[in-house]
Amino acid sequence: MKKYILNYIESNFKMIYVLLICLIVGVIIGIITFNFIDDGVKKELTDTFIKTLDITKKADFQGINVIKNGVISNTLLLFLIYFCALTIVCPILIFIIDFIKGFAIGIYIPTIFCVFGFGNGLLVLLLLVILPNLIYVPALIYSFCSSLNFNYNILNSKEKSFLQIFLKEIINLVFIISIILLSVVVEQLLSTFVISIYQNLA
Repeated sequence: MKKYILNYIESNFKMIYVLLICLIVGVIIGIITFNFIDDGVKKELTDTFIKTLDITKKADFQGINVIKNGVISNTLLLFLIYFCALTIVCPILIFIIDFIKGFAIGIYIPTIFCVFGFGNGLLVLLLLVILPNLIYVPALIYSFCSSLNFNYNILNSKEKSFLQIFLKEIINLVFIISIILLSVVVEQLLSTFVISIYQNLA
């Protein structure tokens, strides 16, 4: 497994590098954007986050199931990513999705600090953003790379090899979904600690 990962990184290094840069730029621009948007929009974002925390606290995760919502949203995202692989402009679309994902994380980070303050915000940032994304981001980058490679293979394949390419990509999808599911489960577990921190704020 370790050898496969190292070989994969080596053979796709430029692609992974550009995707990571694009994601990081999205995060930075998201953080900057939050600081310049209208106060009413900021309040709407923080109120939405607080409402989610309140519902989760009262329902003990029955009202909002992190795992269920995470699986649904990421399945739709993977569907979108692989739909892009069937288009001629796949690379452009993939990098746009990558940037938007980073931008969403960037908007989310200052929202956490608005709700929890600086001290608790750092801990919540670790629990809700950093730790889950240590698993999620590599899986996301892998899905982007697989989609781009899938697009390249489709455009350069012969009819006889198309089925082989398709079957190989199904295996990749199963692997990606497994890793993303793991990150969602980790997020669910860590969310219980976040709710405890939120309860102590009251």
